[in-house]
Amino acid sequence: MVGEPVLDNEDKLRAALLAALAVRRWVDEVMASWPFDQAESLAAAAVCAFPLTWSEIETALASHPRIGEIPENAGLAAEFSRHEQAANSDPDDLLHRRIVEMNRRYEEKFGHVFLIRAAGRSAEEILAEGDRRLGNDEDAERAEISRELAAITMLRVFELEERLVTPVKTEAKSMAGLSTHVLDAVRGIPAQGVAVRLDDQHGAEIALGTTDADGRVAEVAADLAPGQYRLVFATGDYFASFGAPTLYPEVSIDFRINDSRPHYHIPLLLSPFAYSTYQGS
Repeated sequence: MVGEPVLDNEDKLRAALLAALAVRRWVDEVMASWPFDQAESLAAAAVCAFPLTWSEIETALASHPRIGEIPENAGLAAEFSRHEQAANSDPDDLLHRRIVEMNRRYEEKFGHVFLIRAAGRSAEEILAEGDRRLGNDEDAERAEISRELAAITMLRVFELEERLVTPVKTEAKSMAGLSTHVLDAVRGIPAQGVAVRLDDQHGAEIALGTTDADGRVAEVAADLAPGQYRLVFATGDYFASFGAPTLYPEVSIDFRINDSRPHYHIPLLLSPFAYSTYQGS
């Protein structure tokens, strides 16, 4: 988690969103839904404010440091970058020189910094992606940048959500409810019609559901005992419904319920060739 202040008013959240993505039109559209009735509605508003124009992407690119150049200045935007590049902040000398050279060649060809989701990728993986993308033409590379920028932004929004939550007092209970929410990061819309199955730790089916027009299954289950479970999303069928290829015929998320929370919310941020999840509220 980066940054400290709780996002307890509109001005703080607006500033934090601008640090996540330096595009004022996008921030204005997200903030049009303020106040948010629940934390995950911030993510829904953020997705629905995409796609960006190329002019907006160029504005956002201007605020991103080069890969391998960890910003030392203060502020939430710099904190985001340091957090995202932490895993590849100290490559060996040869690898560092290769990344510097890749950055130079990329900027010489495309006229802007090389943008990639660094979180969860090693320096070797980033270098390999940079070398591959140097073979793109301008249109193909702009499409890749758009996807990467959306993924980076939504990961930052997920971090902001953790500081948007207002605690709700609930009576203690040993059983927990479960909901989910699927967002299509490429199309910039909630993913409607995704079949969702809940299995227990032995693979036995517990419940079935389908995401609604808001991409939600509001109640996958209402009375889950502590233990290990699996959510299975029929992502292949979803992408096939509009003719999009995907690497993932389905996405499975294993998770554990204990008796410390009355409700679990497990969203899925989805694209044809990448996905992310987190613990919502």
